Amino acid sequence: MFTAGRGVLSRQHPPLVRRGAVPVAANIPGPDSPTEISVVTSAGAMVAVGVHDARLTECVSGVAAAEGATLRWFRRLLNPVVATSQAGRIFAASYDSVLHELDPATGRTLWSMPTPAPVETLSVGATMVVASIGFAATAYPLLP
Repeated sequence: MFTAGRGVLSRQHPPLVRRGAVPVAANIPGPDSPTEISVVTSAGAMVAVGVHDARLTECVSGVAAAEGATLRWFRRLLNPVVATSQAGRIFAASYDSVLHELDPATGRTLWSMPTPAPVETLSVGATMVVASIGFAATAYPLLP
């Protein structure tokens, strides 16, 4: 709906309706908080969220997975980088230099392997996960 006033057209927004809120991380009060959301990505109907802690503690950092308005699981990992595949697979590289594939239903590690250093970004294709580390990249083949 648009209204005109003093020669300016402005859009009036309908009232916001809350459809469901999912708490994925606690104690993220504001700009001085050491905790932040690093990435939000989807895996089918599931949404995976990476939670970072500037203090480098596992007590609040990790991966949260939500579906609809329900938090399915939270997996503690040290400041993870998170990526998902089109097939719904969830990958997380923790700051302690370990790449994990996480079970989308439970968050448990399906497999893991060391990386040369902490991973900065993950990219997932149909047949491999590519981890960028500084100015280098390492490809990890995926099994079906």
